[in-house]
Amino acid sequence: MTRPILSIVALVILVILAACGNVAVSPSGDNLASQEPAATESAAESQPAESESAAPEQTPAPAGADGERLATILERDELICGVNGSLAGFSFLEEDGTNTGFDADFCRAVAAAVLGDPDAVEFRALNADARGPALQTGEVDVLIRNTTWTVTRDTTWGLFAPTTFYDGQAIMVNADLGATTIEDLATATICVQSGTTTELNLTDRMRELGIEYTPNVFAEIDPTYAAYEEGACDAVTSD
Repeated sequence: MTRPILSIVALVILVILAACGNVAVSPSGDNLASQEPAATESAAESQPAESESAAPEQTPAPAGADGERLATILERDELICGVNGSLAGFSFLEEDGTNTGFDADFCRAVAAAVLGDPDAVEFRALNADARGPALQTGEVDVLIRNTTWTVTRDTTWGLFAPTTFYDGQAIMVNADLGATTIEDLATATICVQSGTTTELNLTDRMRELGIEYTPNVFAEIDPTYAAYEEGACDAVTSD
């Protein structure tokens, strides 16, 4: 493990110690808004519908900021790590039940640092809508998945550790549409995943340009792309 990786893991552990458990704020109506207005989406995330999400009764209450979360992890002898679970290269559940990818390995690195065992991890797949509530209710100890860092999320979900991946957002269109600029998408139907900064950025940009369009929203990314491929929308936007 390189020094940079060790530094990031150390900071993630500090987050567990100092903040991960003290996010007692209930999902604000900002959830979906907890997406960033103009931030690139290194991880579409927030939660429009999730803004509600009353946690199941069995969901553990969030630990305090005084080390209770760390104590809980140590007593449990297992790290509960929130991941995407279906994003190849980051966290993807293989047929043999193994979770592979960059984010999954970060979960293992934290488990190794905190518990001395990289395999002492329970991977919990969370979609964009469920990420915030899972952290706020203490359902997961840490969230290591594609999730854009925004001020709103930083103040309501818990402290973010260092950014580990940078990306941007674009709009893909069918060549038959003949669109070469965003202005050409006036009156178009655009597929987008809900509860993401991607969705918010699209809304903000179209409003700024005064462009009328119809969003076709999906909770998961695969159905989003499938709808586009089936012709249910003129364009699709994501990371």
